Amino acid sequence: EEVKSNHSVVEAYLGKEMADEEIRRVFTG
Repeated sequence: EEVKSNHSVVEAYLGKEMADEEIRRVFTG
């Protein structure tokens, strides 16, 4: 269970990173 919950945290973190990257691309592009 802990691994599964940890995986969700990693996915959420990666999702945020991707979103930040998209935002950066929009503002700088």
